[in-house]
Amino acid sequence: MQWTGAGMNNAVNEQTVEAVNKMFRSGLVALQAGQVEAAESAFNKLLKQAPGHAGAINGLGMIAIQRGDREMARGHWLKAIQAAPDFSAPYVNLGNLDRRSAPQKAIEYYQKGIELAPNDAQAVFALASLLESVGMSDQGAALASDALVRFPKHPGLAAVSAKGLVRQGRAEEAISVMEGLALERAGRRIAQMVHYTRAEAYDKLGRAEDALKEADAGRQALESLFPDALNRASVERADLASVGAFYAGRALPYAKEGPGEDLVFLIGFPNSGTEQLAAVLRRHPSVQLRDDGFSVEKAIQTAFGSPVIPQPLSPGLVEDCRKAYDRHFGKPGQGRKLRVDHMPIAAAYAGFLAEIFPAARFVRFRRDPVAACLASSMRGYELTPISSYLLRFESAADLYVSVETNWTGCAETMAERTLTIEDKDRVSDPQSTLSKVMEFLGLPGTIPGEAVQAFGEESGIPAGGEWKRYEPFLSKTALARLSR
Repeated sequence: MQWTGAGMNNAVNEQTVEAVNKMFRSGLVALQAGQVEAAESAFNKLLKQAPGHAGAINGLGMIAIQRGDREMARGHWLKAIQAAPDFSAPYVNLGNLDRRSAPQKAIEYYQKGIELAPNDAQAVFALASLLESVGMSDQGAALASDALVRFPKHPGLAAVSAKGLVRQGRAEEAISVMEGLALERAGRRIAQMVHYTRAEAYDKLGRAEDALKEADAGRQALESLFPDALNRASVERADLASVGAFYAGRALPYAKEGPGEDLVFLIGFPNSGTEQLAAVLRRHPSVQLRDDGFSVEKAIQTAFGSPVIPQPLSPGLVEDCRKAYDRHFGKPGQGRKLRVDHMPIAAAYAGFLAEIFPAARFVRFRRDPVAACLASSMRGYELTPISSYLLRFESAADLYVSVETNWTGCAETMAERTLTIEDKDRVSDPQSTLSKVMEFLGLPGTIPGEAVQAFGEESGIPAGGEWKRYEPFLSKTALARLSR
């Protein structure tokens, strides 16, 4: 989020300019130091003297977002724009706010902010990375490449640009673009992107050992920030196995109408194709998509607590689970949109989800298990207990077996509500495969060529499912588990 930016001038009496600027600076310093109350006091005091000070209003939006009040933050930033239409920071902040829930609107906000402040490298990177995440990969890479002329060696822009070069078959150039980048102060997310983009480039060049080393460097950097991640992961995995075992072999309800008829879960295993479909659906006007996983977690915590102690769900508890889920995701029927929950690991909780949402549907992606686990261990994630289990091939294989075991235990009674997509079909024939998905979801209309292209992109490393070249470097025990 941004505190200042271009166009922040306000109509303030010349005699009070210095006093106003001093109050504003004190508010910024307090906010940057984490002294939220002091910052709020400074901004409110300033606004009594200069009610139209867009910087102070923008600062109150920053405070609201730190307190978790997204709507109050939105209100402040819109008010800041009204007070100073040429002030870039609130546009960029609104883009950050909407990038998950309303990406098309976020793109517009970013574009306006960059138009007002073209030298805001972080805003350009935010837009380029968002374009990539919604399937507009070529546009994102082109924007990043152009921006590198103005911001040479910006790690995030270099990574997005390099990804575009890799897609064009120019992996050597991609590696060159990422040479000499200073990652020490780049931030976790950007450092991840650089390491794993390098791994992707080496994979395209057939340099398996170099690709693995680069992915391992990314993993070590990530784990160093969260030394207890693997301990938390083992607890999470125990919960996962417990919930899955509880539903194995149970007859589950099915209804064409009822709770969940507006809800679809994208499931399978990470790097099996769910992300490509999510990128397409994220831009669809009739879809509300979430991909942070917390909606499912809220429902599970309501049902079982943590650590998980499975218990039969009473009708009242089932209703409480639905309410907990809806509070986080958004209530059904809002804007008559199809709610799509993108959380591949939810395949392990499918029995539970089918019980609380008896009319929900599932789109399940399936890929060669070795390729899926290898790809998962060679890319960056936002670190959570579950994603930390994906950082190593061996632990990813353990998680894969748990997820598949849980799904198999309840899959037979869910056949009517499930569409299974083979990853090889998605890559080889994206047009007809995507048409099949859209028909299943009840989303009619012509599919743009850009969406088809985004849907058919390969799922990470190894490219084209060619994992055999990595076999000499992989755990034989894990390979044996995945080959059963």
